Amino acid sequence: MSEKNGTTPNEIGKFAETLRAIIPATSRAIKLLQCYENFSINDLNKILSQNGEILAEEIFSLFKSMMKSEIKYPSWLNAILESEKKAHLAFFGKEFDLTQFAENLQKYGKKKIQYWKSLMLEPHFIPKMAFMPKNNYPGWKIKPNDWFYENVTAGKILHNINGNLITLKIVETDGVTLLIDTRCKPQYTSGSQMYENDNFLSSVILKLRKEEKIKYDSNIPWESRFNISADEFETQLKPHVADLLDLKIKQIRFEKTIEANVIPQMYQHMPRKNDGNTNTWCRYDEFFGHLTICLFGGNSTNGGLSHVSCGNSDSHWGDGSVRSVAVL
Repeated sequence: MSEKNGTTPNEIGKFAETLRAIIPATSRAIKLLQCYENFSINDLNKILSQNGEILAEEIFSLFKSMMKSEIKYPSWLNAILESEKKAHLAFFGKEFDLTQFAENLQKYGKKKIQYWKSLMLEPHFIPKMAFMPKNNYPGWKIKPNDWFYENVTAGKILHNINGNLITLKIVETDGVTLLIDTRCKPQYTSGSQMYENDNFLSSVILKLRKEEKIKYDSNIPWESRFNISADEFETQLKPHVADLLDLKIKQIRFEKTIEANVIPQMYQHMPRKNDGNTNTWCRYDEFFGHLTICLFGGNSTNGGLSHVSCGNSDSHWGDGSVRSVAVL
């Protein structure tokens, strides 16, 4: 196709960009775009019209066939994507576009993901969705308690974003890839309880307790996730977790309240599907009123997955634990 009527390369480029926005990046689409190097407006008119009538059916058929073309991923990635689709379908009742999720995993690569899995950590994509009391999804059987939603409405639940406390106005997931700890929190046994097979945080915690950088209590095992304050996690534990996972410190945080609520219900293959049945609790990422009071929850005695409460960020509890998540 030759250039006519003064069509500029810039116009052609804009048209190509439009196509890129609506056609998945399949090999077929790429080949099509390459054909448009000298594409002109008149050439486009020839495609779109015949005897003054728009060939909508043909254009629609072409684009539909391209959108059905599957991007070819390696088998290890396809297995993750298929599992994620099934989890989304069961929980939300529909599927979501996993292109960005797949690209993110490819960026980190098979070797690193296998290493994370050896630590019982799994990458997952929770779509950006609202989780207010009025919202209902097939797999969302247990919602956070009234106390949580009442304080969201009252403007008392806050997020720390780059050092600034931002009021949480709507409870929703972020639509990001999370590296999730699949372990179930244990039943309380007077402080001696441990997360099962904890080859992730136990060695780091042991090191920090030996160095007296986090508090030690004789009722708590040296390598236990329990009896650690939110402040200690922020200042001492996070840098070591980031180093262990080969990630940046800013990627490490506590799970948000809604994440801790949804994950056990969405991913039924994880041991933590039973998280709501144990009478210990985890610290969450949000704050109540100011930075010295943070949220926690999950204690079966107080409602399990619906349980949300708050306490001092410098407090130590034998039945309260830390569980990190990484944003990939």
